[in-house]
Amino acid sequence: LPIFFDKEKAPIKWASAQNSIGYTMILIGEEENNPARYELAIQMLREAFFVQQQIRDQSLPFTADSLCHAVLDLGVAKKDQGMLAEARGLCESAIDGERKLGDEAAVKETQGNLARIDAALAELKN
Repeated sequence: LPIFFDKEKAPIKWASAQNSIGYTMILIGEEENNPARYELAIQMLREAFFVQQQIRDQSLPFTADSLCHAVLDLGVAKKDQGMLAEARGLCESAIDGERKLGDEAAVKETQGNLARIDAALAELKN
C-alpha cells in the first residue's frame, strides 16, 4: 500500500514525497519526450518548494534542483528563454544550498543542469 503524508501534519515528509514523485515525472517525461509530464512535475515541485520555504526545510536545495531540472526540460521543449532563465536561478539557488550542506555530489549534478541551460540558450541564439 502506498503511504500518503498529510501536508499539514507532516510537511517535511509530504514535501519530500512530492519531490520524489515530481522527479519521477521528469524522468518519465524525458523517456517519453512528453512536455506534459514536465508541466505536472513543475506544479508538484513548486508546491513542495513553497512549503519547504515556509518551514525552512533543509531539503529545499534538492527540491530547487528538481524544479530546475523540470523547468529546464520544459524550457528546452518550448524553446523558451524565460523558462531557461528561471531554471538558471533555481539551479544557482540549489547549488548555494547544496554547498552549505556539504553535498558536493549534488553540486556537481546541479552544475550539469547549468551546463545544459547554457547549451540550450546558445542553441536558441543560433
